[in-house]
Amino acid sequence: MNKVKGVGGESGIMFGLEAWGIMVYHYYKPPEALTQYLFKENRVEQIVKIRVEKLPGGFYLATSEEIQGLVAQGGTVTETLEIARGVARRLMEAQAERQEAPQLSSLAEKFDYPLVVPL
Repeated sequence: MNKVKGVGGESGIMFGLEAWGIMVYHYYKPPEALTQYLFKENRVEQIVKIRVEKLPGGFYLATSEEIQGLVAQGGTVTETLEIARGVARRLMEAQAERQEAPQLSSLAEKFDYPLVVPL
C-alpha cells in the first residue's frame, strides 16, 4: 500500500493484488481522516482502562468509564478486546474532531499487561 497522487493531484492509496499470476493495481480515495490515520507518523498509544465481564450464554462485554459510549461484545475475551480497541479508536477520533478528547494515560516505559491466550 502506497500513498500516491491521483488525477487532479488528490492524495489516495494505491495497492496491488495478485491473482492467478496477474498483478492488478487499484487506486482508492479514502476519506481524509482515514488517509491521515493510515499515514500518520509518530502514532501515540494511550492506555484505556477496560472492564470485561462474562455474560450469561458465554459472551463477554467490555465497557470503559474513560471513554463515553465504549461498549463491545464478543464470543471470547480476545474478540471482545479487539472489538473494543476498534470502537475506542473511532470514538476517540470523533471526540478529537469535536475537540472533546478524553484525558488518558500515556504508556510507561514498563507496565504489566494481562495477556489472554486461547487454548
